[in-house]
Amino acid sequence: MSKRIGFLSGRTLSLVSRLPQRAAAVPNALRAANLHRNQIPCSVHFQQRRNYSEDGEPKATMPTTSSGMGHIWPSPFKMVKNFMITRFILPRIDPDFSLPEFMNGAKKAIEVISLLMSQGDYAAMENFVEPIVVASIKDSLKGTSLREQQELAVDIPDIMVSFPYSIETLFRTEGAEMQRRIDILVVCHVLKGWGITKENQDVVVELRDSEEMRRKVQFVNYQFTRTYVEAKESSWLVTGVHHFKPNMEE
Repeated sequence: MSKRIGFLSGRTLSLVSRLPQRAAAVPNALRAANLHRNQIPCSVHFQQRRNYSEDGEPKATMPTTSSGMGHIWPSPFKMVKNFMITRFILPRIDPDFSLPEFMNGAKKAIEVISLLMSQGDYAAMENFVEPIVVASIKDSLKGTSLREQQELAVDIPDIMVSFPYSIETLFRTEGAEMQRRIDILVVCHVLKGWGITKENQDVVVELRDSEEMRRKVQFVNYQFTRTYVEAKESSWLVTGVHHFKPNMEE
């Protein structure tokens, strides 16, 4: 029986804003939620080898990665494309869509999902994430240390930078139904303790160009998908997850 969740649906994203941040409270909130499942395949695999993003920057992957992801900086071309889609196409699909509101909800979802991932609570993750992705994440985390897994947790105050890397839309007809889909890939730069550190400007200036900061920054890519079918309720679902850190080794 399918479930349905509204953590990024509607005008206010109210469920996400009310989700507790503490680990003990999250499972209760998830059990009360429902899930809308879009059958969108997304393979997840574990990479330990050094590889490169499309920006040409070396990166060391952490034990959760989806194919086709690994972005750090905005693409000028995609920035223009995203603006055009947001301005002219998204209002035709969802007149109530607000990108700032979506980003706030997306960061909250990343916080909750990454916490569950760090705790190994895969059953609860299925309330937010495509089941095939959850299964692959579970497989990729086998054999990783507790410390590595705990590093996956992201707190919203520790997000230094966040932006929509790409916004894509798809229109298709299945039988008598017209389906419209939105895919948004969100990128975040995360530094543990940044929520406290950023209050001290002297420390911020000192860390800004330091190797220590470059080693500790975690890059996070999450893809959010929503399929709209006339007269049917729908909500956002995470269809891609990728955490990685820069590789400082030569």
